[in-house]
Amino acid sequence: MPYASLRVSMLQTLATPHVLAAEYLFGRETVYPFTAVADDTCGILQLRKSDYIKMINSDKVFLFNILNYLSTCSQRSTLSALAVRDGSVSERLALIVDQLMVPGATDVVLRYRQKDLCALLGTQRTTLISTLDKLSAQDIIEYESNELRIIDIPRLSEMLSD
Repeated sequence: MPYASLRVSMLQTLATPHVLAAEYLFGRETVYPFTAVADDTCGILQLRKSDYIKMINSDKVFLFNILNYLSTCSQRSTLSALAVRDGSVSERLALIVDQLMVPGATDVVLRYRQKDLCALLGTQRTTLISTLDKLSAQDIIEYESNELRIIDIPRLSEMLSD
């Protein structure tokens, strides 16, 4: 099944001072490939690329921060690279969440069709349900048939370092 046809989406909440999609300001792909929706009143700071370049060149701290941010973003996998078959299903789920989640995000929710999540994780439906039950019993997630909410992001992330 081609990954582009999978119906798996992640909802997450960002607050100040987190930046959305700065990595798409430069490079070949400059269109943010996701949808962003404000869930409350917000402000948007819009800068011309030339003004942004002047700003980051004016202070080494700005330059260092953007280089760190871009380096972190460049080390994150794309969805097609997430289709790993190594590790447990819970580790693969943790990897997907880690790769798609913006650092500092809260209220992380994964919405999916079960067959698509199974395809992405490379597992059967019964194994997926068993894994979700275990993670739910450990108070790491809450889930329903087509949605799971990460209630303990640090504990889910710990599965990647084990």
